[in-house]
Amino acid sequence: SMIYHSARYADKMVQGIINGDDEEFEKWDDKLGFYTPILKGFLTELGIEAAKHGQQVYGGHGYIKEWGMELIARDARIATMYEGTTGIQALDLLGRKVILQSKGKIIRDYTSSIMKWCG
Repeated sequence: SMIYHSARYADKMVQGIINGDDEEFEKWDDKLGFYTPILKGFLTELGIEAAKHGQQVYGGHGYIKEWGMELIARDARIATMYEGTTGIQALDLLGRKVILQSKGKIIRDYTSSIMKWCG
């Protein structure tokens, strides 16, 4: 769901650029900036878990080069370090995007949209 929403936010950002609407662009850029580190952390950690399951299913093929699982496991692990580790992404999200840039507004907006959806 978050991936879908992020893609939608990116589309709306582009629409803001096309329409020359800086305010609209900023609105969706802020929302996408909030989602990006969350998605990066979640998806890369999920990739590691999936690679571990693959190793178990293939009975240790994650350690044998001929079958390719070791490459998948290695790639999944390094993905958590690209563009900063998951911990650095979490600090960036909380420190820069939540506290400094939005003064907590992004969290309030996000939780209110969840509450609205829940009814």
